[in-house]
Amino acid sequence: MFGIGLTITSTYTLGQAVGRHAAGGASAVLGGGQFLLGALVSPLVGAFGESSPAPMAVIMVVGFGGAAAMLLLLARPWQLRGEHRAAS
Repeated sequence: MFGIGLTITSTYTLGQAVGRHAAGGASAVLGGGQFLLGALVSPLVGAFGESSPAPMAVIMVVGFGGAAAMLLLLARPWQLRGEHRAAS
């Protein structure tokens, strides 16, 4: 739960910084995306059975893999873009 608290607040902060010219719209997209993802994943967990925690674990691992892929594809941390770039 500690990690979720850090992740959600960081995500909203970054989303609001990117969409600062339309903060209400950015907040709506973030909130709507959260509800949409929950609505898509919840039936998947139930469809794979309720007698074992394995379906939930599989969905969580797939979600973590998707998040890691997006980090590598979109953020590209090895390029050192943004505020943390050393002055040349």
